Amino acid sequence: MFFRLLPLFLVAAGCFSVKTYRPPAPGEAVEAAVSFDAQERRIAELLATTEDNDQRDRLLHLQDLLAALRRADPKAQRAVAAFVDRMLEVEARGLNQTVGVDLGLGDIDEETLSAPETRMTPIPGASATPLSAPPPADPLADPKAAYERGEWKEALRLLEGKSGDAAVELKKSATDGYVRAERERAGHLVLTARTAAAGPDRTRSLEEAQVILEGLLRDWPESTLTADVKSSLELVKSMPR
Repeated sequence: MFFRLLPLFLVAAGCFSVKTYRPPAPGEAVEAAVSFDAQERRIAELLATTEDNDQRDRLLHLQDLLAALRRADPKAQRAVAAFVDRMLEVEARGLNQTVGVDLGLGDIDEETLSAPETRMTPIPGASATPLSAPPPADPLADPKAAYERGEWKEALRLLEGKSGDAAVELKKSATDGYVRAERERAGHLVLTARTAAAGPDRTRSLEEAQVILEGLLRDWPESTLTADVKSSLELVKSMPR
């Protein structure tokens, strides 16, 4: 939500105009546009490293923001470039942070941990039959395994015919996982187009990204990422071919 409202906050703060950048008049000083290449490369590096879905969404929002400001006033571009640099520093710290887990074993010494195993003496005449039957097999084990591997479509295929709250939630998560991955693929195509000169290669990359995003809206309207996909599609359509 923060990233969706960010352009409105910047407009309110006077950071940039929502109008397309006006070329300088004859004799007027020319202010060079800001290149976002370094920020875009850093975003691509972080996307290739992180597996956290929330962080991937934040990085994709930053990517969309930079795309939207390609033709903005250079003053706005400088302000946003500085903001994105700070946000990428935060994301990089979050990626490198290690979280320790306290198991509460601080008072147990090495001798205790290496003590011989104590075996229970069986009671004569006692039945060897377990007191309770083993739990039933998880009917969602296979789709869960596919989901953990990032095989979103396979997880959705294995969920066909499954019912219950757990199956519904897993289907939602797998759907969002697939949509997120495809939106990211479209984002890479946009980056490729941005570095290409005007011509067939640039047009082809943008058209492929547009097809991907339009397909997501058509085939997966139930995804919680629909608004983000629409935002990305609007940016792709607005880019010169």
